Amino acid sequence: MFWSKPAFSVADIPDLAGKVVIVTGGSNGLGLASAVALAAKGAHVIVSCRNEDKGNAAVADIKAKAGMPAATVEFGIMEQSDLASVRRFADWFLAKGLRLDVLMLNAGVFGTKFELVDGVETHMLVNHLSHMLLAQLLLPKLKESAPSRIVFVGSDAHHAVAETIDWRQAFVQTYHDSISSFMKQYANSLARQLGTDSGVLVNTAHPGGVATNAGATSPFAQTFSGKIIMTILANVLSKPEDGALTQLYLATHPDIEKNKITGKYFVPTAVEKPPSALALDETSQQELWQLSDETIRCILGEKGVPL
Repeated sequence: MFWSKPAFSVADIPDLAGKVVIVTGGSNGLGLASAVALAAKGAHVIVSCRNEDKGNAAVADIKAKAGMPAATVEFGIMEQSDLASVRRFADWFLAKGLRLDVLMLNAGVFGTKFELVDGVETHMLVNHLSHMLLAQLLLPKLKESAPSRIVFVGSDAHHAVAETIDWRQAFVQTYHDSISSFMKQYANSLARQLGTDSGVLVNTAHPGGVATNAGATSPFAQTFSGKIIMTILANVLSKPEDGALTQLYLATHPDIEKNKITGKYFVPTAVEKPPSALALDETSQQELWQLSDETIRCILGEKGVPL
């Protein structure tokens, strides 16, 4: 996808020495591009990966692409379809005693076959619930490190969701656009609850049409027609380095703190845009928050109400 001249570029990222950033899904696509840009500016970057081999490869790749062999880059094992693994990742990070300046919630799946994991549809579990849990577990550290930021990577697809939706039903069915709406609603709700006094600024980025590995393993992508379409898209969509600019803007630009920008939605490149009416509905936000919290607690074996 072609955009006008970016209003923000990697050259605009300030010196990040002393800053600690977590990037979920930092081993490929938008997450990798973000991790590379952050490491190149001196940040201590931690990416989440599913296993040690993938993590070691990601660290080497980020350092090489950033041109910073001495950069501090680490990986932590986290399988986002397993909420217990998300908790272990948070515990592992907190045990380090580091500050946390930015939590970039970038990881996600798209187009995978329908499957229920712990009673929840895979996309919903990975893209929404795992990030909600991680944000909650790391929120005390973000407050302690304030001014700090949480950046949600979402999609403009949330505009396609009707103004009313059965949230409970959506947890067990495949609705790609409603998953994006869940993420946007949660981001808005969290930003509203925190306000600006906490020092934690929460915003959402839509990267635009980007050629990444997302959807590459979907059933459709494996068909003859799917392979042709995926090849075409890879040549017309933005590169991850360009698509990552908006989330990097929200993670690093001084204006975010200077103007206390929170609860906002940005599209390429670094342009604020009104979210959908549903994303701003406080009653709907509360319903989503309660259902998500109950579901997470139920999966983890804590007090809660099962689906």
